[in-house]
Amino acid sequence: MKGMNGKLLTLCAASLLFYGCEKEEDALVSSRSGNQVMSEECDMITFEGQSGYRTSVESDGGRTINVAGIARDENDNPVDQNRAMIFDSENWTGDDDDLATTDWGNMLIVQQLGDESAPNDNQWGSELRLGFLEPVTLRSMRVMDIDANEHDSWAFVYVEGEDEPRRIYLEPHGDNVGFTVDFGNIQNVLKLVIWFDGDGAYGSGAIDNVVFCVPVMMPDPEPECDMISFEGQTGYRTTVESDGGRTINVAGISRDENDNPVDQNRAMIFDSENWTGDDDDLATTDWGNVLISQQLGDESAPNDNQWGSELRLGFLEPVTLRSMRVMDIDANEHDSWAFVYVEGEDEPRRIYLEPHGDNVGFTVDFGNIQNVLKLVIWFDGDGAYGSGAIDNVVFCVP
Repeated sequence: MKGMNGKLLTLCAASLLFYGCEKEEDALVSSRSGNQVMSEECDMITFEGQSGYRTSVESDGGRTINVAGIARDENDNPVDQNRAMIFDSENWTGDDDDLATTDWGNMLIVQQLGDESAPNDNQWGSELRLGFLEPVTLRSMRVMDIDANEHDSWAFVYVEGEDEPRRIYLEPHGDNVGFTVDFGNIQNVLKLVIWFDGDGAYGSGAIDNVVFCVPVMMPDPEPECDMISFEGQTGYRTTVESDGGRTINVAGISRDENDNPVDQNRAMIFDSENWTGDDDDLATTDWGNVLISQQLGDESAPNDNQWGSELRLGFLEPVTLRSMRVMDIDANEHDSWAFVYVEGEDEPRRIYLEPHGDNVGFTVDFGNIQNVLKLVIWFDGDGAYGSGAIDNVVFCVP
């Protein structure tokens, strides 16, 4: 087998036309980052609808691919001209009946040196180069007319980030015989070089139907959002159901008149449109049910604890937390907070719940905190103070 590397080095040293043999720069490094889903769209270069000498061709999908054809002369030396040419195999010209077909249509050849009359592939050996404008996944191509004496023919596949091209041997199939080369889905291909060569100054052939796929960046799918409105639920709760039917664990810890937490779950549904106890400060005309921590020592009717409390919501899977409504944080309850527990973080994130006054509701925007496992609402102030309620907790799931 012949020393093809020497010829390649000669071509590189001559700086022939269209790329050289230097290591390719990393393309698409930044464009592949981010939370996006990548799929592939496949395309094919059939060379149909194109003619003449080419420095670029269009794929069937409308993509531009740079091309060059380097012919070698009768002394087996490369000639510094681009001679990539379209050849119509169903209406063959020159002496190229060995490229004649009934159904392949246009193909890409390297035009014969010294012959400008009609398409005719170079008989003394050649190199076809295809350069992709973005990394592609290379699937297959068709090759025509590699004879027995052209047994040093190769496909060189240049992959992003790899110092040396991958080599695929193009086995001779005989005069006027076409065959398919399966590249096996080589990813991140920037350049494809086809080398027609044999014993001495020999090497002709053509390529067709180069199949490749390109990455398609798809936007993240819209999350499915849900809300805990507490509607249709009553009494003490260890769980609540969201409007979308998801179960959320809940607990309410009340503090006593000495500001000490009492170890019982007192999470309770409160109907703000039909208020009970002394809770006219939670009365609304349109909020419906809200969640409170029930007053210690009072089991007669829903009534939020006056000495301070903590409401806990536990999600069964990580969620993106969007917002909630809060009711009735007075001026003396100025140490009230939302603690957001995020998967993988050692400390909760803290959001201050600014006092808005007696019987005033407001919305807390969490800013789409992702991977939330637990939400704790802390009602507190000077001494043994801290009442309030929450409603309409909005979250999204992947």
